[in-house]
Amino acid sequence: MVKPIVLIIDQEAKTDLINLTDKSTIKIFGKSITQFQLEYFQNLGITDIYIVTNRSEVLSRDVELYPKMNINFIDYEHFLKRFTIDTTLLVTFNNAYIPQNAIELLLNTHLKSSEKITILTAPVENVRNKISIRLNVENYVESVEKVEFLSSGYVFTGFLIIEPEVFKKINREFLPEIDKFLMKCIDERLKICTCLWSGIWGFIESSWEFLEFTKEFTKTLDKTYISPNAKISPKAVIEGPVYIDDYAIIDHDSIIRGPVYIGKNVYIGNNALIRNCTVIESNCTIGSNVEVSESIIQPGTTIGRNAYIGNSVIGTNVIIEPGVTTLTVVRIEKGKYIKKGSIICTGCRIGTYSVLSPETYIKPNTFINPLTYVK
Repeated sequence: MVKPIVLIIDQEAKTDLINLTDKSTIKIFGKSITQFQLEYFQNLGITDIYIVTNRSEVLSRDVELYPKMNINFIDYEHFLKRFTIDTTLLVTFNNAYIPQNAIELLLNTHLKSSEKITILTAPVENVRNKISIRLNVENYVESVEKVEFLSSGYVFTGFLIIEPEVFKKINREFLPEIDKFLMKCIDERLKICTCLWSGIWGFIESSWEFLEFTKEFTKTLDKTYISPNAKISPKAVIEGPVYIDDYAIIDHDSIIRGPVYIGKNVYIGNNALIRNCTVIESNCTIGSNVEVSESIIQPGTTIGRNAYIGNSVIGTNVIIEPGVTTLTVVRIEKGKYIKKGSIICTGCRIGTYSVLSPETYIKPNTFINPLTYVK
């Protein structure tokens, strides 16, 4: 098999993830998911990339670091009407993450298979709201559906390889809605080979799924790294594994208890506690006596002193004034405790000493008055 061409479809814009950022893409460990994908493809010698999107001005910022790759943007109309291909196609989405060795596994499985389609699947305890894959006795795909009930099984991870004959035969308008595309392939009696992956992955279709993926991704940290350009107070406590990026400042008596990622130019104030699978992206300010746990904070956000942020997703350029508290809900689902704090979208301002009830969703650019209880 020759090196495939990669087709990355912009699905982030079709989810509520777009509400977390202002003219940018969601970040984790300082990178967008597309940047992780491009880095892995480049390492594997795959350099021909097409990105299907109607917001190329936003996604173009993600590709600037890869000048040696041949990256082309095409809009949806062009893709649906005129885009043609005559070689193997690796298809993914900019809200789908797998590590590089999973991509290699998919490529090798397809190479060994005589079939025209290979998809990467993963076993999960709960297939609800995911693309569930049912296999036959030969481990080919028998059916594909979005499941609304709790059940264990296999799901689609957001990565597949198709040969040009399939791309020409199946109406490409189904491809962005991958469950319909796969079912159409089954209807056409095309065998779909499966490749099983049991490591970390994410096909992120909501802010809550982004939070859960962030927690799992942060757990992959296995050692502490502190940039030589970071400034750490001798009175601060760093308990690994922790990643502290360039020009971050950790002030006196702060505690960073990993796994935690602290991005570039982040300031952590006196006596702050940052713990338990937290990611704080670049240019954020965390005030004194703030506690952040199991949360992801997007770039440019400020959290005032004495605030508590737990099990939450905070968008870009949010201002959380002093004393704000995000309450969390704990419920049992298939024997597990689940906590959900708040989703606060880009550009919001939360007034001082406000309290956000569990599972609060605050739309972009919302202003919450001080001393408000948000139900």
